[in-house]
Amino acid sequence: MPWTCRLVDLKELEKHGIKPNSGDMWFAPWISGHSELSPEYKQKFKGKRPPICVQLPNGHIWCVDAKFAGQEHGWTVSGIPPWITVYPSVSIPGPNGYHGWLVNGVLTDDLEGRTYL
Repeated sequence: MPWTCRLVDLKELEKHGIKPNSGDMWFAPWISGHSELSPEYKQKFKGKRPPICVQLPNGHIWCVDAKFAGQEHGWTVSGIPPWITVYPSVSIPGPNGYHGWLVNGVLTDDLEGRTYL
């Protein structure tokens, strides 16, 4: 089952005790100065928009503007939130992981066949 992304106000959700759903996306200005932001973000979006986070189907929060773990580069992001496309795929390893695509604001089913409630 794919998940259509929607842009939410995380602070507003938290204020009402609501947790984000799979596909929820928000701006995260509090991480704008963080050293883990990718050079792709810094070159294309810094000063134009805050970093973006997405709630993945496995419950992890993914910053599309971060570096790959242990790498010096990150994802290529295009489009306007929530209708963004990210390349390459996101891959959170392990039995509780997620491996899928974010294309035009839709998170795909897990490419490794995992299912989520």
